[in-house]
Amino acid sequence: MAASSSPTNFVGLSGVRIVVVGDVGTGKSSLIVAAATKSFPENVPSVLPPTRPPVDYYPDRVPLTIIDTSSRFNIVGQWAVTTSVDFSLAQLIQVIILLSTGGNNGGGYLASKYVVIGFHGGILLIHAIINCFSIRWRRIFLIRCICPYDSHSLCCY
Repeated sequence: MAASSSPTNFVGLSGVRIVVVGDVGTGKSSLIVAAATKSFPENVPSVLPPTRPPVDYYPDRVPLTIIDTSSRFNIVGQWAVTTSVDFSLAQLIQVIILLSTGGNNGGGYLASKYVVIGFHGGILLIHAIINCFSIRWRRIFLIRCICPYDSHSLCCY
């Protein structure tokens, strides 16, 4: 068996990578800089390159790499998922209307793409209005179920 080209420490690890993930503005980059430099700088870039504290930074002398991530893609992904789910609901409404009025071959009403986009806009508007309420008021939109372990909890599965 060939020897590893990367140096190992006395506990046998060749290195550890830590990926820091979180929402926008939570201080991921500031936390990394504070951990690596043991100080709190004023100006920190939004995303840092991979950061390596000195090898003797930790007692086990494990080479550590801290990787910062951007949350901007996370927010864009959440927007994209929300709008695509809302558009799917608009298409479902179109199909329900079609089937309840006689189906495609029975002369049922097939909504045009503009009507479906109107449904989509209405659903997005309702979604936006609901999201403007505080958590206390949004609770009424959650489905309550019985959990076998906790009778007072909300189950999300």
